[in-house]
Amino acid sequence: MTDFPFADVSRKAALLSSQGHDVFQKFTCVGCGRRVVGKVAGLFLDSGKCDRCGRVTDLSRNGCNYEIK
Repeated sequence: MTDFPFADVSRKAALLSSQGHDVFQKFTCVGCGRRVVGKVAGLFLDSGKCDRCGRVTDLSRNGCNYEIK
């Protein structure tokens, strides 16, 4: 459950996407601590809303990660 700097993660995800992988952004919600995974491959946003508690996390500040499906 580690989050890394947004710029680093988005660069790596773009590289993996260009190689044909489906890469999804994930992050830890600042409200409830839940791991949230994006629903659109290749879409990396600088903020994310938790579908459980509704809090918005600033991913450019708190970082994120990715998952390959």
